[in-house]
Amino acid sequence: MYREYNLKKIQVGENCVKRNTLFLSSIALLALSCLHADPDDPVFRESIELRQIADYWKEQEYTLAKERIYQFLETYPTTVFKEQLYAMLADLFVKEKNYLAAINFYQKIPLEKKSQTSFFHHVYCLYQLGLWKEVIAQAPHVMKHASTTKEQLDTTRFAFAEALMQTALKIEDSSHKKEVLLQAESEYKRLLSTRYVCDSLYSLAHINVLLENPIQAANLYLMLAEKDSENKEQYLFQAGYLQMKIDPNKAIENLEKVCALKKEKGSQAAHLLLQILFQQKEYSKLLIMREKLSDLIVSDPLISYYTGKSLYQTNNPDQAIFFLVQFLESPNIDTSYEKSAIITLISCAKITKNWSLLEKNLEYLTHSFTQDTQTLDLILMYIQLCKQDKNWRKMAEYAQKLLELSPDHPQKETLIYEQALCAIHEQNLSQAIQKILVFLEDFPHSIYTKQAWRQLLNCCMQDVKQSPLDLSSTKQAVFITYATKALEKEGLFSDEEKQKMYWLLIQSLFEQKQYQKSLDACEKYVEQYGSSSDTYLFTALCQEHLHIEALQIAENFEKALADPKSAHGRICNRKLYNLYLSAAQENLSEALFLKAANCLFANIDEPVELNNLDWLAHFYYQQFAVAEKEKKHFYAKRAKISFEKLLDHSALPVESWLELAVLKLCALYDYLGEKIKKAPLLSFLAQKQKELSSIEWKWQRRVLFELATSYQEQKRYEEAIKVYDNLIDSSKHVSSYYGSAALLEKARLQFSLLPSQERQEGSTDVIAICDALKEVQIRKKLLSEPLHLEAALEYIEVKTCISSNPLEKKLELLLQMRDDFSLAEDLSVQHYLSTQDLFPDKMHLYQDYLSFIDLEIISIKAQLARKNQRKNIYQKLKKHALARLDELEAKGLHDSLQMRVQLSKEALQDIL
Repeated sequence: MYREYNLKKIQVGENCVKRNTLFLSSIALLALSCLHADPDDPVFRESIELRQIADYWKEQEYTLAKERIYQFLETYPTTVFKEQLYAMLADLFVKEKNYLAAINFYQKIPLEKKSQTSFFHHVYCLYQLGLWKEVIAQAPHVMKHASTTKEQLDTTRFAFAEALMQTALKIEDSSHKKEVLLQAESEYKRLLSTRYVCDSLYSLAHINVLLENPIQAANLYLMLAEKDSENKEQYLFQAGYLQMKIDPNKAIENLEKVCALKKEKGSQAAHLLLQILFQQKEYSKLLIMREKLSDLIVSDPLISYYTGKSLYQTNNPDQAIFFLVQFLESPNIDTSYEKSAIITLISCAKITKNWSLLEKNLEYLTHSFTQDTQTLDLILMYIQLCKQDKNWRKMAEYAQKLLELSPDHPQKETLIYEQALCAIHEQNLSQAIQKILVFLEDFPHSIYTKQAWRQLLNCCMQDVKQSPLDLSSTKQAVFITYATKALEKEGLFSDEEKQKMYWLLIQSLFEQKQYQKSLDACEKYVEQYGSSSDTYLFTALCQEHLHIEALQIAENFEKALADPKSAHGRICNRKLYNLYLSAAQENLSEALFLKAANCLFANIDEPVELNNLDWLAHFYYQQFAVAEKEKKHFYAKRAKISFEKLLDHSALPVESWLELAVLKLCALYDYLGEKIKKAPLLSFLAQKQKELSSIEWKWQRRVLFELATSYQEQKRYEEAIKVYDNLIDSSKHVSSYYGSAALLEKARLQFSLLPSQERQEGSTDVIAICDALKEVQIRKKLLSEPLHLEAALEYIEVKTCISSNPLEKKLELLLQMRDDFSLAEDLSVQHYLSTQDLFPDKMHLYQDYLSFIDLEIISIKAQLARKNQRKNIYQKLKKHALARLDELEAKGLHDSLQMRVQLSKEALQDIL
């Protein structure tokens, strides 16, 4: 409830750049004294340049003044005025809010030469950057300095106190924390007569809270409420909150004031106010206050609890029920109040005779008021509730209790029948059959007779299924006996029910593996009632056991599956998969393979054997790889789902073939735009490859590279760089395509993450990036392209980006790159191109890149022509380059080159 401590803002007062008047005057005098000196005299030149700085400063041309100061210090590094110039530069950076730069210059000034104002501004910068340790170290210099003004002293003391406060908040040792808090408290108290009085009072209150002085803290908040009308509500609220336990009456008084303001804290204050009244057992006052503050009270389970309990205590049980139920039905209720609420609710239920609330107290009533009519009624009601909740064991138990308490109960017939139903639900078939037979004997003309016969037959059939093999024939005979009797009874079944019973009889024969008899009975059934998905399925299953020809069986399964209302899709598809796969392997039929795959996929959400999933996933991936464009997405989705099911299979072993499955699934994620799923999968596989080194893995480096690029796509840059480094380090002693690829991608990523101010010539990061790119370029192999070509182009982009003449630099580097990759006299080029006959596709790719480089050179020349106002030349070059780029793009390029062509075209369009 207590709000967090917030850092205060301070200001340095007058504009910091308006000081240094004495120094500027000295510069003016120096310049005047040198007016008749030799122009070549260094002292004369120095004085003139200082005068220029002084003039710019006075004219408030601070940017020009800064540039001149930098130039002056570079020209005269040993000048006697360097400390004053450092101070001027630091003041300018303070004005620009570049506090880090300002601190850098203040620190260059020796302590004995640092002015009081520099000390003050230095502390101000440290405060703005939250460098509390340094503020604590430097602030005393300002406070002790003889020239420090009253305003500066107050500001510095406040910064010093805030630094102590912030430091204390981070200290874990309680005694040390207290020591620093007390020191901060001392400084804040000295500021109570300054313009920082409110901020200091706030901090003092917070300190007292931390020091566990709630009374003092509350009083300080009340003082703040008087002084700071804008935040009065906040301070009154804090005071009230702190007073809750130590002085509830005062807390009520202050929280009522907050509620009266009806501002931001009104709702919280109202809730706290009701909480205090409840704890003080002021139930009537709580109800009055709740009504009074209704516009401030938001939905809260505890308020419902307070209200319900208060209504009960003031003899209003009807109204109490609503609020107590509301509390108990609320999500995430406070469990410490739950027991009390339930007990109170039961009391209300007794008073109001609300039986639905009384069920939890039924056990007590059963033992305490055995022969009470009301108790019997409640037991019967509880039986019905158990039925609704499907609590069959309890339902049967209480039905038996009721019959024992009241043997001639009016509902005896229903109770005995429902006891049998409970036994069925509990799968106690023997007991169920016994109770149904007793019921049919005792109540032969009951309204439940038809249902009883159906339940009896169903229990007998289930009993056959669950019986041991040696008892199966006996149980079957029992079922047949009762089924025959039931079918002979007039009016027991409707035509529809009779049809169902006949069907159950057929199924029973099938379950006892009497397939021919079952098939014969099914054929007679079809003659009488017609065909359905059930009969087609049953016929196919019987034919399967009787070893009928596979495609004939499949025909009946297909007919069963064709019915849109069929509930046999899972079994039909499973059977059809096996039938079609067997036939396809025998006939080498692609169409049958596809049918088998589609049938298996239809059951993809059901348990499927591992080897079947493996076949399905790779089959669909192969279809995806060779499919036409319009079918590609369809097969990609199916392959993806199949691979996911395969990799999530409970019986999945960790073996080398997992690599190919994971890599194929990642390729599908790329195609389907679900790249976010790749990283967890690849990370899992990489970990397994590392842990199980005894397995002969084939694609460890590729998996790591894919993982790194996946991290990069998700902007998890640190993780990506870590994996790239792993790949690079593991490839230092062996030539590896993925090691070089990691080097390239890491360099690209690191340069993209470099802040603009660090993208400069001579930067160690930039040098390292360029070295990495050059290393990949130098390792060039035609087989690995476009890796090395991309590294060379990326190198050019980096060097261009940091160049002061980017166009000229890019042109120079492109010409150099063209020679590096195509100069016939170069031995490295000869070696590079020596395998062109072995890799014609790579040679075509290489030629496309060289064409692109030639067009980039033309594009840069066009841009240079425009820059030099040579309109005719740049328009001619631009038109030529665009036409050639369109021709190149029409060839169908590698993704990387395609992107570069697009960027080049956009650059040419921009020069319009």
